[in-house]
Amino acid sequence: MMTIILLISIAVLTVMLFVVLNALADEGIFFTKTKEGTAQAIMRGNTFVRMVMSWKGHILNEYGDVVEGVPAIPFLGWYWVGIWPFYKVYTYQFSWTEMGQSKDTGEIIKRPRSELTSYIPVDRFPYLLVETGLETKDENVPIDITVLVTVQVTNPYRALFRIDDYLQQVLGILSSAIRTYVGEKTYEEVLQDKKGVDAAETRSHGVLFEFLVRNLRQLKECRIEDGVIRFDDYGTVVVDVKMLSVDILEKLRNASTANFVAEQEGRAVRTTAEAEADAKRISAQAEADALKKVATAEALRIKRKAKAVQEMGTAGAQVLDAQKLEKVGEQGNTIVVGNGGDLITPAAAKLLKGEKE
Repeated sequence: MMTIILLISIAVLTVMLFVVLNALADEGIFFTKTKEGTAQAIMRGNTFVRMVMSWKGHILNEYGDVVEGVPAIPFLGWYWVGIWPFYKVYTYQFSWTEMGQSKDTGEIIKRPRSELTSYIPVDRFPYLLVETGLETKDENVPIDITVLVTVQVTNPYRALFRIDDYLQQVLGILSSAIRTYVGEKTYEEVLQDKKGVDAAETRSHGVLFEFLVRNLRQLKECRIEDGVIRFDDYGTVVVDVKMLSVDILEKLRNASTANFVAEQEGRAVRTTAEAEADAKRISAQAEADALKKVATAEALRIKRKAKAVQEMGTAGAQVLDAQKLEKVGEQGNTIVVGNGGDLITPAAAKLLKGEKE
């Protein structure tokens, strides 16, 4: 009986100990629960002791680099920290912007976050980089651009202790290069690059990332290798950079709309004025052509009259005049005879009579 009671007591104490240690492990006391795809730094006071990591198929080598390998499986998923309070898990303030999507509109939602954490991601993780008021080269049109930066920590020790806030340092360098990129493009060219990223599924990287690779190659903080941007001193790699959205500033969008309307109205006014000018030119040309025809006819009549005079004398000219007056009279017009003299001479009358016969 005593043995049974003893066994039950041991079992109860074991469960209670497990519950207590599990709760303490949540706080990093004695043990810690390292999340999959992350690493944690173990400290003795303010001195770094070692790094623990949980990522399937990966281990930390002797230099603290993340490499492929078969990790040891810890008991119950707990990693030993040390005797508390001498040994603790390192914590730090981590700030970033993550991406979400609206269920109603499908638009990208930016979620700025900042929290005290003990975990550092070692798997690839996407962060949002939002740049506002960037000026393009076409009349310095300011735009806002949202970029998705995929980052991977390759050496968690360097990322945490070699530099203050590794992520912001990396994003700061990218931000400067992105401003240079936008400054060398027109607004329409930036939009075309963005559309190219959306349409080209076969391309591994977009135009922006390719520009960054060329632009950052000369910086001492990074090097280009295997198609990625490596920040060795920061223990970090930038795997990809893609544009998610390009927006013109609201006040400029309104001004641009007004300018567009004004431009279209101006074109309409210019078109109307040009049409009226063309009409005037056409009318003037028509009048000139008509006058030219009248002048040509008059010249022909004078030429005929001169020829008649030459061949038949004054009587020939009078015959031409009589023919003209006869046609006018046929149209019901009044004939006016000047100088009070005879209309035609008897010779001309004979010629005219003979012509009719």
